[in-house]
Amino acid sequence: MSMAHHLRGLLGAIAALAFAIALFNGFVDPYRVFGAPDLTGFNALKPDFVESLRLTTPYAIERTRPDGLILGTSRAGRGYSPQHPVWGEFTPYNAALPAVSLYEMWRTLQHAQATRPLKRLVVSLDNRVFYADRDGNGAFSERRLAVAPDGRPQHRLFTATLPDYAASLLSVDALLASLRTIRYQGWTTLSLGRDGQWDHVGADFDSYNGFRVMTVNTFDRYRRYAAEEFRLEAAIEPLREIIRLCHREQIELHLIIPPAHAWHFEAMRLAGMGDRFDDIRRAVVRVNAEAAREAGRAAFPLWDFSGYRGHNIDPAPARAGDRSQWFWETVHFNPRLGDAVLDEVFGLAKPGTPALGSRLDGHDIDAHLAAWHAARADYAAGHAAEVDEIETLYRQWRARQDHP
Repeated sequence: MSMAHHLRGLLGAIAALAFAIALFNGFVDPYRVFGAPDLTGFNALKPDFVESLRLTTPYAIERTRPDGLILGTSRAGRGYSPQHPVWGEFTPYNAALPAVSLYEMWRTLQHAQATRPLKRLVVSLDNRVFYADRDGNGAFSERRLAVAPDGRPQHRLFTATLPDYAASLLSVDALLASLRTIRYQGWTTLSLGRDGQWDHVGADFDSYNGFRVMTVNTFDRYRRYAAEEFRLEAAIEPLREIIRLCHREQIELHLIIPPAHAWHFEAMRLAGMGDRFDDIRRAVVRVNAEAAREAGRAAFPLWDFSGYRGHNIDPAPARAGDRSQWFWETVHFNPRLGDAVLDEVFGLAKPGTPALGSRLDGHDIDAHLAAWHAARADYAAGHAAEVDEIETLYRQWRARQDHP
């Protein structure tokens, strides 16, 4: 046989193998890029989704064409369900991203609005979005988005779509992700739903350990935040753009400072960052009011569910293996609490249900913050053992910093 014949045979075998790999990866769809059907026990659960969400989300938005959107960090991803009754007349998508910045949220909103005009938007403003830098490792690529920051359409076929599809179909990483997807169907604890919800699908979560680990993680994070330059006016500017866009396009916007367990706010206080959280909330109220005046409209509803009240002060898990009724750990709340938050925000709470949050738009922010801090004193008096444990964790953490 001639060399040319051998070469043609080799190239044919390579092409057939590449086609088989692409077909396999497309069918498993480990990143939910293509919207392949979910087969229980085969590919319905997506164990690798968190690391790939900045790839997944732009294409999922284009595929599902939502007219309702949820933006925020992993707390919004795990806590706010697109299946809540408030979304009944909408086609919603939960576009939450891990450790997302306000800039990414604004750009994701622009992308969704260019794909299909939105009618309703929920923006979850936990503390982290004001500290998160723009993604610097390439995971978030603005080339994937339908429009540039100035609103001009982007031509993405060769700059983003084809390279992303090739990476999702033909790369070794995609093949390994597909194999893990099949292998871990019975093991994974968190998966991505077709509507963007971060679904908890595994065994009961050990909230006892989670509370303590996340509290120490909070000390670490706020130590880093305190050491970095913090320019609030620059950090909040993308939020101003989100609010302006919603006024301009007549999108129904709901701004929510989400719940977290009181342990989180105690950790924040011990780390010396409580005053900065107050400054952030004042700035959010101000920017919401300023954008409303510019548009000649009423300020959008702004809710604060943080602090020392309601489910946030439910007793923390006291023994290993215990679960919290409302929280996975101190910052991530479960959909039961997320549903209660949305009930209150949209006026669906049953009459007589105790209030979990406070409206801040059009209200005295200083009076709200004074009441917020007064509630902390009541919490400390009624949960002395928990406060003592948090302070012990802090002292132990400080000792490790001083003597690594």
